[in-house]
Amino acid sequence: MFCLLLGLTLLFFASAIELNGCNSFKSCEECANSSNWLGLKCEWCASDNSCVPFFFNSCPLTSQIEHAYNCPCEMPKDIVYDEEFVKEKILPLIAGANEDDPTRLQKLLNCPFENVTVGNVFEVPCDLLNTTKCHAYTAVVHSEKAIVISFRGTQGIPQLLLQGIDFFVTKATTPFAPTGGRVFNYYYQAFHRLWDSKIAKDLVNYTKLFPDYEVWSVGHSLGGGLASLGAAAVVGNGFRSSDKVKMINFGQPRIGDRYFAEGHDRLVPFSFRIINIHDPVPAIPSVEPIGSPVDGPFHHRHEVWYPKGMEPGAEFTVSLMAEDRSGFDAIQQFNVEDHLFYFGKDLPNWPKTAPTC
Repeated sequence: MFCLLLGLTLLFFASAIELNGCNSFKSCEECANSSNWLGLKCEWCASDNSCVPFFFNSCPLTSQIEHAYNCPCEMPKDIVYDEEFVKEKILPLIAGANEDDPTRLQKLLNCPFENVTVGNVFEVPCDLLNTTKCHAYTAVVHSEKAIVISFRGTQGIPQLLLQGIDFFVTKATTPFAPTGGRVFNYYYQAFHRLWDSKIAKDLVNYTKLFPDYEVWSVGHSLGGGLASLGAAAVVGNGFRSSDKVKMINFGQPRIGDRYFAEGHDRLVPFSFRIINIHDPVPAIPSVEPIGSPVDGPFHHRHEVWYPKGMEPGAEFTVSLMAEDRSGFDAIQQFNVEDHLFYFGKDLPNWPKTAPTC
């Protein structure tokens, strides 16, 4: 008798969940923002377009969507990933941040651009102890009608260690006003030391001199994260409207939480995080497990992943989600070389090997 009553009770609750629970929600956004009548959080299953309670979720891990922000979202029709534009225009601008000498940088950029003027090259201490340096430059590409901010990537073991301490030990974050949400302290400090004392002054001048020019914020690795902050700050501080700002980076780590990511998407819809096959840096720090009560690191859109490398003609995928467990997030093995080489170019050493004009 006891077993019969227990079975009937379980059947009742299962039926109640089915009839009055998460399955009543028919869209990802509605589902992932909701709970059923028992208070169980709902999750969307992308593989069969169903809404289920978290604790009753048999959906494959690669298809589970916990947050409405991460629901698949089509890009606006006027925002398109253009590989040739990235290889021919953006790559030299990103790699050029590894050149210290503004005169040589000018000669390097004269080759891919018909009319470009290097503005200023900046280097500042980027941590509280002044033990590491952060580097960026500004330029105006008249032939493209673009004002450029380019940020250098991680240089040396000390800088790598300080970022690692932020990511994995202290996990300290700071609110980032333009987007809302929080970003890791090292990135916040590095960005503001460059922005407050250097970059913002150039933007004031350039945006007044060239009111119809776009602003491009670009970078690699550490510089990719700073480029994301830079693009959001350009819009958030009123230098340009969202439709006049482009952000493209290579190998960016997760630099802030989900609220930062959502704010970034709102301010900078033209935003592409490009990832080479097994680059380890975009995988760190790791996203929190599904069901975690902590709002941890989260990527912003749009991920462009080259799953078989970057040889000419290589396939790529543009994810409709910020964190795509069926895309790059599914990678388990990594290769540091894939972080240093993008589209066949050794980014840190590009200034030494690229032609000058």
